[in-house]
Amino acid sequence: WMRSEGFNITGKAPEGTPVTAMGPLLESLLAERFQLTFHREKRELPVYALVTARSSELQWTPDQLPPRAPGTPADQPIRVNGVDIDPNGPSLFTALQEQLGVKLDSTRGPVEVMVIDRLERPSPD
Repeated sequence: WMRSEGFNITGKAPEGTPVTAMGPLLESLLAERFQLTFHREKRELPVYALVTARSSELQWTPDQLPPRAPGTPADQPIRVNGVDIDPNGPSLFTALQEQLGVKLDSTRGPVEVMVIDRLERPSPD
């Protein structure tokens, strides 16, 4: 039996901290506040293999589109990171195959996973 609770954690890394150091910093914070202990192990899990390639531009529509900006007319495209998104465009799977001549094959492969050994309610501030 597992119970679910949500917690908001706000933190700021020291100035100049490289992105590659964020994982260990987060692990340290969770270990301190939630008494988190875990180990990593490799498991054979479902993965996608990208096969055959040719170079071309790729245009696709995300499965979950963000909401339009307030005041944006319905006939205007949705913009994500400065790129117009066609809500009626192809899915990623279709775009990969039709535009690049590649496809994602569902298969199994080694994946590193984090297995939680211990987790407690957080310590108070």
